[in-house]
Amino acid sequence: KKKREEEEEERRRKEEEEAQIRKKKEEAEEKRRMEEEREKMEEEERKRKEEEERLRREKEEFERRRKEEEEKRRIEEERRKKEERLRREEELRRQKQREEEERKKMEEERLRREEEERRRKKEEEERLREENRRMEEERKKKEEEEMLRKEREEAERKRREEEEQVAHYIVSSLESSMLRMQDYARDQGQPLQTVRDRHRDAEKLVKQIKDGSFELTPAATARAAKLIPDAEAAVRLLWQQIERLVREEEERREEERRRLEELKRKNEEVERRRREEKKKERKEKRRE
Repeated sequence: KKKREEEEEERRRKEEEEAQIRKKKEEAEEKRRMEEEREKMEEEERKRKEEEERLRREKEEFERRRKEEEEKRRIEEERRKKEERLRREEELRRQKQREEEERKKMEEERLRREEEERRRKKEEEERLREENRRMEEERKKKEEEEMLRKEREEAERKRREEEEQVAHYIVSSLESSMLRMQDYARDQGQPLQTVRDRHRDAEKLVKQIKDGSFELTPAATARAAKLIPDAEAAVRLLWQQIERLVREEEERREEERRRLEELKRKNEEVERRRREEKKKERKEKRRE
């Protein structure tokens, strides 16, 4: 029993020793674990600090880069603004230059159009003056021609009327003279051959007067005077009419000649004035 107790005691002591050893081991293990944990914590703390330092450096680097980027952007923005300002100034200068050139062109075009309009108006006025002058000359010429034609027609009509009157008087005188010659020859017993010859000549003369082939010449009137003594007064009247007609025709021709000379003088005066006006216009254009 004692031995059993000793054994039990020895077993308990051993157990206690083992328990102490186990406890020491556990304490050592705990201490080691705590030391590892401490080291681990220190390592983690070191890593954390390193990480914080790295983050701080990265933040500083990032901040430095950000500031550099901002500075670059600011410089770039200032440069861009400056370039934009210079570009706008250059654009404004070019625009002003273009506007000035355009204004000059418009002014030149306006002056050219005004000059062209003045020249066109002068040419139109000159053309109208020339047209009016030509129309006036044509109108005057036509009026003069019409007046001369009417005068000629009137003179011809009067001449024909007077010739017809004279011819009618001569025909009447011839017919009455032939009857008187026949009666005289019958009363006086003259040869009828002579009467027939004179009667035949008188009939021929009457026929010529009636069909218009009788020419009022001195020979014809002398022949008529020989055929009819009673026609001498008609012959004298006829020659008076012829002389008057010739005189009027000469006067008309002289008047027409004077009119033509006056018209020629007026045309020369108008032409001279027109040349002077053209000369003045050319001088004015050269002066302008």
